[in-house]
Amino acid sequence: MVVRATSWLAVACLLTLAVSCQKHAPPTTTADSEAEQPAAPEQETASTQKESSTAQSEPSTNGHEPSASNGQPPSSEDDNVDAKADAVANGETSAQAEEIIGRVAEFYAQAKSLQVVVDSTIERTDGDMTGTNSGSTTFIAEKPNRISFRYDEKVNQFDLFPRIELISDGDEIVRHVADPEERTYDQLEAPQSMEELLQNRLVIFLQRMGNVGSLMFSLLADDPSKLIMEGVTESTYLGEEDLGEIRAHHLRLERPPFDSDIWIAASGDPVILQRTADVSRLIALITNSPGIKVSIASRFNNWKIDEQLPDDAFALTAPEGADKVADVTAPSSPKRWLGRKAPQVDLQRLDGGDFRLEDHVGKDIVILDFWTTTCVACRIAMPHMIDVATEYKDKGVVFYAVNVAEDPADISNFLEEEMWDVVVPLDTEAQLTGRFRVSGFPTSVVIDKKGIVQSVHEGFAPEVVEILGHELDELLAGNNLVELESDSNSEEKTGAIANTDSKAESEADVRTDSKDETEAGPALVGGNSSPQDNTEDPPANADKPTVTKRPAEAQAEKDGDS
Repeated sequence: MVVRATSWLAVACLLTLAVSCQKHAPPTTTADSEAEQPAAPEQETASTQKESSTAQSEPSTNGHEPSASNGQPPSSEDDNVDAKADAVANGETSAQAEEIIGRVAEFYAQAKSLQVVVDSTIERTDGDMTGTNSGSTTFIAEKPNRISFRYDEKVNQFDLFPRIELISDGDEIVRHVADPEERTYDQLEAPQSMEELLQNRLVIFLQRMGNVGSLMFSLLADDPSKLIMEGVTESTYLGEEDLGEIRAHHLRLERPPFDSDIWIAASGDPVILQRTADVSRLIALITNSPGIKVSIASRFNNWKIDEQLPDDAFALTAPEGADKVADVTAPSSPKRWLGRKAPQVDLQRLDGGDFRLEDHVGKDIVILDFWTTTCVACRIAMPHMIDVATEYKDKGVVFYAVNVAEDPADISNFLEEEMWDVVVPLDTEAQLTGRFRVSGFPTSVVIDKKGIVQSVHEGFAPEVVEILGHELDELLAGNNLVELESDSNSEEKTGAIANTDSKAESEADVRTDSKDETEAGPALVGGNSSPQDNTEDPPANADKPTVTKRPAEAQAEKDGDS
């Protein structure tokens, strides 16, 4: 199974809920933690940790290089393991870990500027499949409010996390978000301080992702230790170890939904040398795939503290291939695909055949209707959609009822009970759903013979049938329903950023089943969460469009904006 990226807003929402639940959970003892999580990283021996850390290249700290080992003969590995186990049992290591974090926090809090290059490797194991991905991140910051957080061109985390970059020149800040479907950026007034920057939604999201950004931005706070230790349920000092020729303190921080190990220079300036994070539980939370194991290892190279910065360190340039939008954190909608070529995803059909949109290019108009068996509004809408599809079947119109993340046997039983005769592509991992930014059901998408998205209907109302018929007539006559995307009218995608305003993306004008429509949270798109039962009665006012929210989105609305 391939893990597909979800909307960064969806991930942020889920992480917010996880952190919130953790904050309100009763404290657990070490014994409780071990009983609940028998396979957690703390089961790993100190010798294994040492082998894995020394196997990596030696980190470089430039002018802030700590001294090497003091030359004392090391004790045996068994003695080290026994000594650390005794210290953990006596509760001594937590105080040591917090004291070292305090020294690190004081060091970085006093810095006026910092520069570092972080080399990261992501390793993923899914059953018998193992894959790795690596790249570098450059992090430069200068107080009070200039920052540059950029990836090199090799970095491709799309199958795990969205790619997020931030550049502030002190006056304006550019925020860039990229995932498999699109690249967008916005340009806003820059925060006036690092503390204000840390309240940015993208920065908060980065701090909860488990990747390198979760640690780097914490170092900019007035009190870095507060953010480094935020959400940590247990801290452990695992002693000193060698990273190449550099002696380092090894700390472990348990912070649901991911745990991390940090190596800090044992002498000289207490710079961070290396960090590893087990984000398997985080990935399981996002994708509902607990069998996937994911770890991130990051080495911090060439630290420069309060040294001269490159002239172009904070130059604002438009990310290559990105579209400028009003707000990259705004919930997305399928309507953003209007006038654009439909995304291509291959799916299996319920009848055993293959589904490929490209097979219909140059031949058919395609209607995609995204639905689930538990969606009340879908039960109302589908018979009407089938009627339209039947009427236009011999005119070159093809209808697909795309089911999202449900068991094929359950779907078959449901179709038999409802007596629906439809072709059902199985979007088991919500790949097509995510790429179209579908956030509620039913949602229908009309694609012309050229493969261009011409119409999107979110929710259902009786008048949609008449509207859909009119749209199909226009398309069959060779007319366009929307202005097609072209290079001449698209936003500037490369070069220096121009001071131009961008109109906000239009959002769907639909009613929802949510009782409080004024507290809409981020849309959940592209995840693998299975829809839950939704057995409430159909809306009394049937002439209003209705749409059933996906489960995590409905929960997000109850918990507020993430």
